[in-house]
Amino acid sequence: MQARSAMAKVGTPGASPHASAQPATPPPSASAPPDALANASATSDASRYASLAGAAGLPAGSADTARVTVIDRLMASRPARRFFAAPAVARVLAPARGMGSLAKFIRYSMVSVVAILISQVVILLAAWLFHLSGVASNALGAVASTPASYELNRKWAWGKRGKSHIWKEVVPFWALTFAGLAASTVTVQIADTMAKSHHVYGIDRALAIMGASLFAWGVVWVAKFVIFNQVVFAAHVAKRGPSQALKRPVG
Repeated sequence: MQARSAMAKVGTPGASPHASAQPATPPPSASAPPDALANASATSDASRYASLAGAAGLPAGSADTARVTVIDRLMASRPARRFFAAPAVARVLAPARGMGSLAKFIRYSMVSVVAILISQVVILLAAWLFHLSGVASNALGAVASTPASYELNRKWAWGKRGKSHIWKEVVPFWALTFAGLAASTVTVQIADTMAKSHHVYGIDRALAIMGASLFAWGVVWVAKFVIFNQVVFAAHVAKRGPSQALKRPVG
């Protein structure tokens, strides 16, 4: 009798397994497509970046928060959040908050310091260690610093979000970079020629080239800010079309 009751509990062969147990349902994350997981990660990074924007003196940004770049991920990282949360950093960045011209100019100046550090290190290494000409060293410094300068100016100094416009933003920015490069090439060539004529080589020659490059870029520095503020990164208001004009609310 005990054996029969045990067999009755186990069930007879051929019985439906659904009567005793239901198949395990995989978690939603396991069945989600890779694109959905990537978009969720990007949205999470974008939300962290948006929460950090106020501490870093950034505006709220546009509605295109799904596109997260390397700069966004760096700004949303834990070291960046700790850095901008420090009281001393908050006091230093206080004048740079907002979207007024003065605040933009302060942020533009800070970005220029970063770009100068990158370009000057590249010029020093190229002219001193690799013994390149002054013109070649200056060109390498400009090319190396331009991508970081563009991203920081666009996202931090002017608070632009979303995809860059190739003709309104990227091309004018690089055109201004090459204009500054042309001006600095003249001063760098003069400094390099004078250094060689006075038998100045090594670190002293590299420092002379760096100073000449800084002088030329300093001359066009204010002009670049005006062009960035009024043309390149200016807020472009879309014009209403005929169909949009008919959809105005009445009354």
